[in-house]
Amino acid sequence: MLSKDFTQEQHLEQMIGRLNHVATLMEMLRHFLGRLYTALYRAKKKGKTKLKNPEKEDLKLFQHFIHHASNKGISMNNIVYRKPTHILHSDSSLFGIGGYNTITGEAWHIELPVVCRLRTSLNALEFLAAMISIWLESLREKIPQESCLLSQTDSPSAARWLRKSISVIQLMKWYNSAQLASLHQS
Repeated sequence: MLSKDFTQEQHLEQMIGRLNHVATLMEMLRHFLGRLYTALYRAKKKGKTKLKNPEKEDLKLFQHFIHHASNKGISMNNIVYRKPTHILHSDSSLFGIGGYNTITGEAWHIELPVVCRLRTSLNALEFLAAMISIWLESLREKIPQESCLLSQTDSPSAARWLRKSISVIQLMKWYNSAQLASLHQS
């Protein structure tokens, strides 16, 4: 598929199905299926499509991680349900953002300056609050290897963005960040 000029709709759909099964075990890879679904959408219109460079890079990334998993294995902690070791809550309003750790009771709050209010969506502020909660936890060096963080927010959009962002962060831990950046330029 990587070496061919055009990819048939049926072959692309079959490949995406297989990669979706791989992503069941390596959840963080699900983030990289988006562009392949876009290619499938193009292929459905004409029966075939030419894969763009970013789509080919996504396939190469899948190859790399499948190879890595077959040689070094996958941590069971990435596959099975685990009880969270850190439970973080965050929220936002028009006036500020904040969060707390329900296990330790540590909390934080940032008041937005008046000139910054009403300049961004609440979803973006919710996402920022969730990321800050995780970031502060990591700055305190309280996230040992194989920890399980549960970051809760009342914004479904922020939760989705957080999940995708964390997937990218996990991938960067697996793979040299410089190589990832050169492999995955859009």
